[in-house]
Amino acid sequence: MSTAIEPTLEANDDRFVIFPIKHHDLWEWYKKCDACFWTAEEIDLPQDATDWNNKLND
Repeated sequence: MSTAIEPTLEANDDRFVIFPIKHHDLWEWYKKCDACFWTAEEIDLPQDATDWNNKLND
């Protein structure tokens, strides 16, 4: 039986962190792709609830 190195089992303090950003070109592409989708922070939910109750029930 051979001993194979399993990268996911090796101790590595940098594995689950984003910062500091090491690959700035990849980070820029990530931010461009992220901007293509709506995020929860962009939705004005209180106004949406008001519109739901008033405008959609006319």
